[in-house]
Amino acid sequence: MTHGWAGVNQGSPHHVIAPASVGDLKQIFATGKHGSLLACGLGRSYGDCALNENGTLIDCRFLNNFLSFDPESGVLECEAGVSLLEINRQLTADGWMLPVTPGTQFVTIGGAIANDVHGKNHLREGSFGKHVTALKVARSNGEILECSLENNEDLFAATIGGLGLTGLIVSATLQMRPIKSLSMDVNQIPFENLAELFALVSRHIDSWEYHSAWMDPVAGCRKGHYILANHSVEPGDLNWSERRSIPLGLLAGLPSDLPGRLLMKVANLWYRKGVRSGHRQDSIESTLYPLDRIPDWNLLFGKTGFFQYQCVFPAAVAQTALDELLKVIDGGGQTVTLAVGKWFGTRSTPGLLSFPLPGFSIALDFVNNGSQTRRLLDSLDSIVGAGNGRLYPAKDGRMPSALFADTYPDLEKFGQQLDPLFISDFWRRMEQRT
Repeated sequence: MTHGWAGVNQGSPHHVIAPASVGDLKQIFATGKHGSLLACGLGRSYGDCALNENGTLIDCRFLNNFLSFDPESGVLECEAGVSLLEINRQLTADGWMLPVTPGTQFVTIGGAIANDVHGKNHLREGSFGKHVTALKVARSNGEILECSLENNEDLFAATIGGLGLTGLIVSATLQMRPIKSLSMDVNQIPFENLAELFALVSRHIDSWEYHSAWMDPVAGCRKGHYILANHSVEPGDLNWSERRSIPLGLLAGLPSDLPGRLLMKVANLWYRKGVRSGHRQDSIESTLYPLDRIPDWNLLFGKTGFFQYQCVFPAAVAQTALDELLKVIDGGGQTVTLAVGKWFGTRSTPGLLSFPLPGFSIALDFVNNGSQTRRLLDSLDSIVGAGNGRLYPAKDGRMPSALFADTYPDLEKFGQQLDPLFISDFWRRMEQRT
């Protein structure tokens, strides 16, 4: 049995295979004995886009080699099973890091590309796929195709954000960014309502790279702290030293979500009362990866798991639509455990199914209370659709197929690049094929 990170979606693949090399992978494809196929990495997709019921999952952690790195230009070529953590460990000492990262380092390069992940600096740097210059993609017929904006460009565009459905990403070439220190300048500003929150971005967009908002669930997610950050311009220590993590493996299978609710209450109280407003210095790890200190935090929500509902609204309607969304949550009888907002900018990505569009994105965590939670999320879907927004497939485990089809306009073009044997439970649910 495998499951999505949030613990709601589960699947039972017939096989989980871990080939030792690309040659072994080709032999597996050549046998044709494994039915439907899907690549998997470190298991951080929240819903069902990395599940393949009754099919075969290919564990890609064997693809863990750095192939080349130019310390002058910052161009890295590595296999798709290399994690963001391994890149941080290896390359920050040379003064380079990934220009875009999600909120965790426990993601493979292949997974980051397949979900075209974004970070808190989307306004300036766009999403992950913007910095991918080339890919090698293994198709189920045994071909390994080199893809870029100039070569097999349609497959390149479909693979970035393509949810692993165009084949298996073997390797990628990435443009890194220079850094002078592992320290960051952070500025934290309280806001008292949505109007103040939305005014902050225009005030600070030119002077700060990273923009995010912690939105206080006790205040209906209408108050909180706006968090800004820049990489330090002063030379400093570049040796990556990980913070000690808090293991939670013994909580696996916990029947109750009480530890998760308590943790979120403590975390929200810390932000509400304990976090000092104003400027400070902090590490890259604390600023960009705050939850990595607790690598198995999802286990705190017990056997029933939780839903993360991440949507984005276009900038022109974002404040109005967000206010409507929060009003529905207020009356839905369901507590938000964590709410984080981010702004998306206009830097486009090649990816046909990439989630970001220019506007405001909010990620809301809900304890899974069964039908009550699903009814609430169905109500939120109506607001997202009416506001010309969309949901994030990497976080989704229950999106209606009609909403997906209506909000991803390049879906038909993407379908032309599907590999005939690669499929996921998410894609089955979207009813694009059986």
